[in-house]
Amino acid sequence: MKVVTPEVMRGVDSRAIDDMGIPGLTLMENAGRSVAEWVLDYLPKADLIVVLAGRGNNGGDGLVAARYLNEHGREVWVLLLRDGKDLTPDCRANLEKIPENIDVTIIDNDKQLGDAIRRLNERAERVGTTPVEGEAAFIDALLGTGVSGPIRGPIVDLLHAAHGIGWPTVACDIPSGIDGRDGGYLGAAIPARASLRVAVAGAGVAQHQCPHALRLRQVVRQRHVATER
Repeated sequence: MKVVTPEVMRGVDSRAIDDMGIPGLTLMENAGRSVAEWVLDYLPKADLIVVLAGRGNNGGDGLVAARYLNEHGREVWVLLLRDGKDLTPDCRANLEKIPENIDVTIIDNDKQLGDAIRRLNERAERVGTTPVEGEAAFIDALLGTGVSGPIRGPIVDLLHAAHGIGWPTVACDIPSGIDGRDGGYLGAAIPARASLRVAVAGAGVAQHQCPHALRLRQVVRQRHVATER
């Protein structure tokens, strides 16, 4: 399995967009759909999916996954950690595509964060914190591979809360709080059952505990076929 650094992966994305003419929204659509397909294949009893989404393109992947899972009859709740800042254009475009029957909680300040964590813990008490065969699950779409150095602020509280609940988690690109270069721990993270990305495995994922890493290559082929059509 080929392993690349975040810098090389950004170059792959740029080549796809600039040289091959593939829109960034198409890459995001394929990425999010692949995450949703993994959940449907490997967590078939997960009736509730909580998407932890950031304001960048990683969060956009999570929003696409939320839409597809909703179309397949799953209950989806999106916690969008906006933190009072603008979304990237592609992330914002996918937020606008979210249907009204998906619960989207936007977190811009400490009060909204506290309310969201309280609701999350209440829901976990009803579902159970260690569901048999994954009756609930997280999609981690908070941070991508470009993060380095300790993470701080509300994302730490949200990651700690989700980690404490213990539901099965699938990460978009890489578990949030894991360094994309060397797999180092950046202060808070949720262990992921799988980490899915667009083309090849990242260096941080390869060095982190990712039992379904070999799935990555299969997902890539599916995305390329979808793009070529």
